Amino acid sequence: REPDAALWITPQGEFADVRTELRVRPGVAAMAASLDNPVVIALAVEYAFWVDQKPEIFLHARRAELSEELGAEPSTTSWQRAVVGALDEARSTLASRVAARDPEPFEIVIGKGEAKTIPLWDTVMKLRGHSGSIEAKRRGAGS
Repeated sequence: REPDAALWITPQGEFADVRTELRVRPGVAAMAASLDNPVVIALAVEYAFWVDQKPEIFLHARRAELSEELGAEPSTTSWQRAVVGALDEARSTLASRVAARDPEPFEIVIGKGEAKTIPLWDTVMKLRGHSGSIEAKRRGAGS
């Protein structure tokens, strides 16, 4: 009912591993088909341990777009194909990029190259003369 509203859901009904078969339920497709000009974004999320004790979070988004089907009206079926295709492409692209362990295709959104723990703990560590951040040592850096 709100024109700029956003709805975040897991269209497969649960969080799933990228290595498992993608089974998307049709609810998001039915909702998209019932709206005028919806923007549907498939977002793949992966947690990976590259260099630190805690995982890094990697994201890859892909817009789900309807294919040109001989002037067909948007339907639940056409949206289902678009959502599954976008999510599958986002998952496979993200999985291959994370497995390559190359930071180049990623943009650091939070941390700008150094991870933070708990702000209060960071302050305590700084007061004790230690760095409050975790500096990631990328493969091959400094050698």
